[in-house]
Amino acid sequence: MTDSHAIPRRRGTRPGLTRAESRALTRSKLLRAARVQFAAHGLQGANLTDILREAEVSPGAFYHHFRDKLDLFLAVVDQMSERFRDMLRQSRELLVAPDGDLVEWVAGVYRLMLQITRENRELFVIYVREIHSGNDRINEFFERDQQSMGAEIQQILAELIARGTLPEIDPVWASYLVGILAQGGMLHQLSEEGDDEAWARAMAEFTLGGVQALTPAVAPPPRHILRGDPRRSGV
Repeated sequence: MTDSHAIPRRRGTRPGLTRAESRALTRSKLLRAARVQFAAHGLQGANLTDILREAEVSPGAFYHHFRDKLDLFLAVVDQMSERFRDMLRQSRELLVAPDGDLVEWVAGVYRLMLQITRENRELFVIYVREIHSGNDRINEFFERDQQSMGAEIQQILAELIARGTLPEIDPVWASYLVGILAQGGMLHQLSEEGDDEAWARAMAEFTLGGVQALTPAVAPPPRHILRGDPRRSGV
């Protein structure tokens, strides 16, 4: 016996889920399957058909969420980047006191960054390599990614300056330097597999030494010089 007053379930939703919940679940399954495929095969080698099969999602549902495979790849990368941003936000809440050990605090931040990078090693390396592929969409995403990460670093630097822990420096210029230094340093550590504690301490000392020299009067060099080439890291 059927209930003539029952509201028919909308196409594409799952029993017990609202339309929004069903969409969120589909997106989550796609991102999870894509992460596995991209980490194993890279952006070019990953097959969209395999991703859809693993996620148990139809092509129609996929294109409801993503423009194409590259769009999906960038969404996966953004998940990783959000972990970095969230870590920086949490670190800002635990800022070192003006009379505390600033080097150790910065080293702690680097240790957390390296931990996230190791957990996403393959994806991180693939992303950095793709930045230099010449793809306009990847470059645009990278610029936005750097800006959002830089904004988090700027807030930390501004707070340290306000507390008197750091001297008066240009936080915008300094945040850009720190971001590039962190990326290169993590790529190097991934390739060398050295002592993480010693690496974090050395990175902290080098970072603070460089940042404290960046007075507002120091003009930044061209961006292409600072970006460097991750392929030189040997990863």
